[in-house]
Amino acid sequence: EKTRGWREPHPARSPAGGVLLPAPARPAGGVRGRAVMMSANFGGGVPRFGLKADTRAKASEDPRSARDDGGESYDGRRRRAQKAAVKQMRVLSQFAFSRLVAEKTTFDVRVRVYKSEDKEKVVRMERPVDFAQWVQRAAYSCGFEHCYLRDPDTQSMLLNRAAIELYLHDFAQLELTRKLDVITSWSERALSRLLDERHVSQLVQGCHEVWELACRAENHEVVREFAEIFAHVTVLLDHQDFAVRSIAAATVFTLAHVPQTLAMMPVADIVLKLLASATRKSNAEEEGDKVVWIVGAINAMVQTDEGRTAFVAAGGVRALLPLVVAPQPEVRRAAVILAHTLLGDDSEVRPEEVVLYGARDLVGLAAGHESSMVVRAVALYVVNFAVRKMAPAPARAGDREGQPAPAAGQAHALAELLPTLAPPMVGVMAEAKVLWEESVARGEAEDEEADRVPYALLEASLGGLWSVAGYLSVAGQPLEPLADALQLAVPFALAPSEKSLGAAAAGFLACVRADTAVLAAAGEPAVAPRLLTLLEEMVGRTKLGRRHELLGAAMANWAHLPAEHNALLEARGLARVLALASKLHARAHDTGASLKGRMLGLHTSLAYTAMQLCAGDAVSDDRASAQASAEDVRSVLALLDSSRPGAIFGTACLFGLARASPTAPRAAQAATAVEVVGAEGGVEALQRVFRRA
Repeated sequence: EKTRGWREPHPARSPAGGVLLPAPARPAGGVRGRAVMMSANFGGGVPRFGLKADTRAKASEDPRSARDDGGESYDGRRRRAQKAAVKQMRVLSQFAFSRLVAEKTTFDVRVRVYKSEDKEKVVRMERPVDFAQWVQRAAYSCGFEHCYLRDPDTQSMLLNRAAIELYLHDFAQLELTRKLDVITSWSERALSRLLDERHVSQLVQGCHEVWELACRAENHEVVREFAEIFAHVTVLLDHQDFAVRSIAAATVFTLAHVPQTLAMMPVADIVLKLLASATRKSNAEEEGDKVVWIVGAINAMVQTDEGRTAFVAAGGVRALLPLVVAPQPEVRRAAVILAHTLLGDDSEVRPEEVVLYGARDLVGLAAGHESSMVVRAVALYVVNFAVRKMAPAPARAGDREGQPAPAAGQAHALAELLPTLAPPMVGVMAEAKVLWEESVARGEAEDEEADRVPYALLEASLGGLWSVAGYLSVAGQPLEPLADALQLAVPFALAPSEKSLGAAAAGFLACVRADTAVLAAAGEPAVAPRLLTLLEEMVGRTKLGRRHELLGAAMANWAHLPAEHNALLEARGLARVLALASKLHARAHDTGASLKGRMLGLHTSLAYTAMQLCAGDAVSDDRASAQASAEDVRSVLALLDSSRPGAIFGTACLFGLARASPTAPRAAQAATAVEVVGAEGGVEALQRVFRRA
């Protein structure tokens, strides 16, 4: 409370009343026959009680009729004190203090020996009032075996729990009145200082006082009565003196935390003035903490519709993103958080602007070591989120509509920019992987900060690579993978326990351009067969999800390489792929639903992989030909009625298996395929597919 500037109440302002408490047995070394004072902290002033060790005190059981020396009754004194306070209770019915006091469950009680110079002691009391507990704690704190509570102002003694509750309630009401007077006087004094434009010190002090008041949400009820404060604080946001600008921004930031107060503020004007203040070149030489106040105020304003519209119209994205490379680490952190705020789901900020004007600096911040690891991770998350939002999403049932495609000029700039972000991301991923493995090797728990932060940086860098590769893949310019990236991504994609990292790694492998030389340089042969093995295991024991779909897409992407194609055929890949596709179709059929969502995506990837395996040497001479059995041909026929993609790729599979060939093995297989197709009704199935097409 003292940090907020509240004064201790004058003794004359304390409410009347007292409590009489019987005492438990005396602790060792206790004193009998003394009295103490006790006061409880309600969040401002404190009521005080006297503890007295007189067991023969005569008092009625009714606390309202208790008398000490035959004077005025307790109830009369309390009514007189309440009448004096009624004139000052102006807005207490709307004041938030009353609710806070009613909900308060603990009190810091100060205990002092009555009529003595002993120092006060602090005891924690609880509410609802447990009469015996209050007695015990009060007595033990002073070393008594028997004691009574007294009101130091009226010398009244209270006898039971109801009397204590009444005393606390009445004190709370008077305390609210006192606080209301204090807050009102502070607001008036702050306003008078804000009007003194000739003295910078008065302006700074005035803003500081408004800031102190705004730190407590319950004070805003009074502050909003002084509407001139908002206008004067807004004017000071572009003051020539940096100290005035910064403290005014801190005041705006604190006031904006209460929606009712924010609704009274000129948000659009505030945003424009804050933008001008935050982009001054002289800020690079100021204290970073104070520059953060300005950026933080912008962050609070852009979370409103009016503030966000004004921010976008004024070109705030392009103006503020360079702050991520500011010399002060505090400013870099605030700028990264602001960029994250700007990319909200309902934001009007186009993600292309964030990528074009800030992605290079954000990735550079993550690749450096001038900022904390948390800030570096958030910077990569911002890039990841921005790239994903601007990538045109494929139209598919259940997916939300993608963002509109960038303009032609922006698309060309993005196609040149995004590939340059991959190498530094790979470097960050390698560093984060080492740090994470070291923390795990030390035996640190997964929920420890030292373990979570490297993991977050690793996840952000791998997710950023996936986003970049995904955008370029949709744009028709697949990313050329680096050998270092494959060395890092393939183990995560093949690790069954890594859910988040495994999904990101599989997504990266599904989007990059498959290259034999890069795969050989990475030392990761036979990727497609290992992906198929993991996929079979996961489909059998886990619920289908995003990672299953991505693993299937990654396998289909790498299966068209001759080496991976031949490795799959050697591992009976065609039969296994077709069996897995049939299993998915049967699972959907058993539930009475069609293939859709994640299941449809995985089924399509499996059918596409089967088509590549059936094509074999028809694509290139360095590919082996598939040796399909009659059961495999039946599985291919099942694809025709599974889904629209299944019908397309199933037809291609039949063409690959039944095509004519001069070699004897291929001719025998073609004959087998034609025979099975005729026997199993394949011609009719092909006719149905043709009619649907």
